[in-house]
Amino acid sequence: SQGPGVGLSADARPVSEFLEDAITQEERSELTISLETLSRPFAPGLSYVGRQDTRTFCFTGHYGKVMHKASGSLLYLPGPGDQPLDRARPAANHGAVRFFSPKEILNFLGFPASYKLPREMDLKHRYKVVGNSIA
Repeated sequence: SQGPGVGLSADARPVSEFLEDAITQEERSELTISLETLSRPFAPGLSYVGRQDTRTFCFTGHYGKVMHKASGSLLYLPGPGDQPLDRARPAANHGAVRFFSPKEILNFLGFPASYKLPREMDLKHRYKVVGNSIA
């Protein structure tokens, strides 16, 4: 199995180009993967990507609801001094692993930067709308 970015052309853009600049603390809290989830037996099999990776799994309408790599990748954003991602023990990186935001997924899909989903829409519903936008 090839890792993220393997076999892609030189013009592939890194994940960092699609990330939101300003995520509020409330949003970050909502997007952060819980220690309980990262401790589950299936957690090492999930897809984790970092800022410099150039490939993610497809984001489906079940993203944020169903924890399976086929539902979309998770984002690893280490802070200063954090250890590299331990894919065998993802709970060791709790606090640095989160879901991509719905806006970030729209960015991946090529929506205009000005396109926004209503903030009052529940997060799970925004994921469903975004994931189903590719259907």
